Amino acid sequence: EPVSYRHITASVILAAILFTVLGWHTYDSYRQHEKTCERIIRIQKLRGTILHYAEVLTMSARMAVTTGDRYWEDRYREFEPGLNAAIKEAFQLAPGEEGKAGASRIDAANLSLVMMENQAFDLVQQGHLEEARVVLFSDAYEEQKRIYSEGIGPLLSQVQRELETNQRLERDMILMLFVAIAVALALSLTGWMLLLRSIETRRRELQSRLMERRQTEEALRASEMKFRTLVEQTLTGVYILQHDKFYYTNPQFQAI
Repeated sequence: EPVSYRHITASVILAAILFTVLGWHTYDSYRQHEKTCERIIRIQKLRGTILHYAEVLTMSARMAVTTGDRYWEDRYREFEPGLNAAIKEAFQLAPGEEGKAGASRIDAANLSLVMMENQAFDLVQQGHLEEARVVLFSDAYEEQKRIYSEGIGPLLSQVQRELETNQRLERDMILMLFVAIAVALALSLTGWMLLLRSIETRRRELQSRLMERRQTEEALRASEMKFRTLVEQTLTGVYILQHDKFYYTNPQFQAI
């Protein structure tokens, strides 16, 4: 029985360690999977925000140099921080060196656009509307807009593809961990069943031996009782000598 208790203790400890490790890895993988899903949703929102803000800023800047109305510059200043923050956040999600290089090109084009737009605003404030329009409708401005537009879309698509790939890998990992837990559970249950069956078999063997021993002892007592009854009631004197001393004498021998 002590061996069985040791087996039970070892089984409980190993099972607890196994399920703790698998459970933690499953929880950690699921948490990473949720973060990746959130990042995918976020990059999709950033795509719409960046494209929308970029068009708003371009339109506001060009309306400012076309009309000379300060309202459009104020509108430009209102949306510019949101665009810069969205671009910065998207760049932080850019995967690998290639993504970082693409983000750098887009950032350079965006800085060039901002510089030309601020130059145009200064010209508007000085009353040089024609020169301001030349700046924002020039080939150089259009080229920087092309670099920016053609770069930001593919970059965000690349980020999303990378995140979706990670999402699939994490989903596969979670599935593998669930399979591992199921297999470990099946093996653990099988081991427990075998262990309990072994303990039950040993218990039955012990009960059988105890019963056999009890039956043997009862048979010996019965045999001894029959022998004692026979010897004590016989008319013949019976005695047992042990080391030259009377070890046993029946009543008839004592009478003789």
